[in-house]
Amino acid sequence: MENSLVPKTLVLGACTTFLCSVGGLAAAPSDQAAPKIEFEAASVKPSGPQKAGAGIFGRIIGGPGTAGPIQLRGTRVTLLNLVRSAYDVPYDQISGPGWLQDEVYDIVARVPKGSTKDQLKLMLQNLLADRFRLTFHREPKEFEVYGLSIGKGGSKLKPTAFPDAQPLRPGESPIPPDLDPDGFPILPPGKSGATASAAHGLMYWTFQSMPMSALIANIQSGLGRETGFNTWAPGRVVDQTGLAAKYDFKVRYSGAGQIGDVLRPQATGLATSQESMLDNQDPGSGPDLFTAIEKQLGIAKDT
Repeated sequence: MENSLVPKTLVLGACTTFLCSVGGLAAAPSDQAAPKIEFEAASVKPSGPQKAGAGIFGRIIGGPGTAGPIQLRGTRVTLLNLVRSAYDVPYDQISGPGWLQDEVYDIVARVPKGSTKDQLKLMLQNLLADRFRLTFHREPKEFEVYGLSIGKGGSKLKPTAFPDAQPLRPGESPIPPDLDPDGFPILPPGKSGATASAAHGLMYWTFQSMPMSALIANIQSGLGRETGFNTWAPGRVVDQTGLAAKYDFKVRYSGAGQIGDVLRPQATGLATSQESMLDNQDPGSGPDLFTAIEKQLGIAKDT
């Protein structure tokens, strides 16, 4: 195991317009301190020279909710990657010296059986404090935030025809997807998910048995931006529609696939064809994203 003995300090930004800051860990008054939540074992070593064709690096995989719930692995991950995972904040809310992205590590950790995702975050926070002597403080930072409400003509979203749909799994829909006569991807009946295709500078999205949060994630992706090498932060969108059901809908808008569609962590049920999106770099003559959702879905951006 490799330990860093040099204290490291960084800044976690907090939105001043909407609450999206990192919450501190506050212990309730107690006669006994709560047991520290830690990995059963963890190896943290500086990465060696990068090997040609080594595959994806900079991502942390495994843990609760994955196919490997009791093991966490990361190859050539930076401290920025670890902080992002430990505190669940976008990359653009993390500030610090160059070592945040310059130093890379290989990590393997054994997660106690039955751990939750929230407990995993605490384990990562304790790992950062113990192995890297990491400290941080919070500073306010303003970000542009968009609100979405139901348009003047009312919502055009219709409840799903598949209320008992099961999440779309890898391999259950071809990539690139089959298209309907209007160019929209086709999802298998009885499956919930979202998938996209791109042609002639236009994006064609199909959502099936999906909540408003899926549309919000799509818009956040479209508004996202690169924050550094292999890092990305989504745009900030607040759902004020009050729409709580699951819906079947389609939306078409102008613009090539955004960098966020490729770099963001993929949500369950999302089957985007990255190749077709990256090949579609010329903006088309269709509506922009916000105009499209207002005219086609009855969901308007607040002004």
